[in-house]
Amino acid sequence: MTFNIGHSCLRGYYVFNTGFSDCTKVSGFIFSKIAYYGVTMTTTSANFILDDTIIVDAVVGFYAAPVRVVKMAYPVQCLKP
Repeated sequence: MTFNIGHSCLRGYYVFNTGFSDCTKVSGFIFSKIAYYGVTMTTTSANFILDDTIIVDAVVGFYAAPVRVVKMAYPVQCLKP
């Protein structure tokens, strides 16, 4: 199997709001000497799958922060100074 390799980075792989699916999957990575998070997910997905991924020497291997989407009932107006 071929892997994507990340080495000596601040953050390995960052998933940011991939859409409105029920599942988010990250697969096929090797991360080493990562300063903070190996894999970070900030998404609306209810399920996270981390498959065929190796994370070595990271402060946090996997971090997931589920985000809830809220629709505003009124439009937001920017005030000019």
